Amino acid sequence: MSAPNDRGRLGPLADRVDGLDEKAQARVLAAVRAEGPKIVRRARIQRVVTRVGAVAAALTLAVWMAQRPSDLAPQREDPIAAAPNTPRSTPNATPSAPGPQLAVAPRACEAWSPASQGFVREGGVQVLDLGRRGRVVATKGSLVELEVRSSCETLVSVRFGSVFVRADDLGSGALVVASKEGQVRVLGTVFSVESGRGRWVIEVAEGKVEVEPISTEPTTVAAGQRFELTPKGSQRSTLSAKRLAELVHHAAAEARVAHLEPEKETRTAPEAAARAKPKPDPAVEPGGPSVAPLNEPREPKRAVVPRTPLELLREAETLRKDGELDAARRIYREVASGSGETAEAALLRLAGLELEKDEPVRAKALALELRRRFPSGRLAVEATWIAVRAATKDGAMRDAKQLAEELVARWPSTPYADSARVWLREHPASP
Repeated sequence: MSAPNDRGRLGPLADRVDGLDEKAQARVLAAVRAEGPKIVRRARIQRVVTRVGAVAAALTLAVWMAQRPSDLAPQREDPIAAAPNTPRSTPNATPSAPGPQLAVAPRACEAWSPASQGFVREGGVQVLDLGRRGRVVATKGSLVELEVRSSCETLVSVRFGSVFVRADDLGSGALVVASKEGQVRVLGTVFSVESGRGRWVIEVAEGKVEVEPISTEPTTVAAGQRFELTPKGSQRSTLSAKRLAELVHHAAAEARVAHLEPEKETRTAPEAAARAKPKPDPAVEPGGPSVAPLNEPREPKRAVVPRTPLELLREAETLRKDGELDAARRIYREVASGSGETAEAALLRLAGLELEKDEPVRAKALALELRRRFPSGRLAVEATWIAVRAATKDGAMRDAKQLAEELVARWPSTPYADSARVWLREHPASP
């Protein structure tokens, strides 16, 4: 600081020290020059700290007010911020009548009835009828049982043997086939499971399944594939045409036809309409004109809805079991005149029926018709074997040999090819 300024600012102090000599006054002035700026800075810092402290205290108070316990806060519930596990308040809610809760859409299977019974023996197989869900058919000698009977969960346990499974509509439920080696979860498909003799085999004809072995990682087996698990490990291969045809045959011509229960419908069945006797019209005298009164119109007749090929095929199977073969033949031929897998199955069943009833000429003609109409069909290999047997019964050994050789060449890895090889060994001198 300059001397004039010092004198002006420190004037009051100088007046208080007039009694000091000049040396003392000089020492006081020097001390003030040295310590004065520090005192001013400390005063400024103190003022800033005081102001900042006030602001910090206000912020701290605001934070504390926001985070204080809920029991000290005003009792006002925000329905959006309500805890997920506590019921939200509603205007009409009372202890005896709680307010509406969030509902989850039910699965379709929850409205269905569970399987009412386990496996039922039908002929040489055991059948588990699951209604709209599908069917499970256990081969002869198999040890199987139904372990879970709920509307949305069905578990079939295979102790030993093989089962053929067809899953249709599971309604978001589960169908599981379990054995000691693991379990197979159905995804809507046609497949088979074999357990026993040191191996576990899953073969899929349609769709796919999730396989969960106990000893290896889970995997998926798709249509046309074969998964086999043995103590040496697992392997995957492609299904032979013969085996694929067998699986489809079991699903379509047996379980799907002979045992499938139709869905409940409100329409009038043709057979019921045919058997229903018409009620006499009281307004018309016997022998009189069939005219209704003007004010009393006749009730319109209900339209008869044609049955599906699958329903017709099922009826043919029933007639065949009951021994009404002529009626069964007519329906088989009607379905076979159509197209697709159902027509192919009907043609094969008709050929087999003729062969069983000692009509080899008809059986051979039907089998060859199937081969001609469905050359790449899944049942062509079985039709060829029926043709071999029919030609043998008819004495047409040259045709039988030619068909047997063709079967072995075209489907060499199928069981039908093994049977054809045996036939060729037993008939070496066939012309």
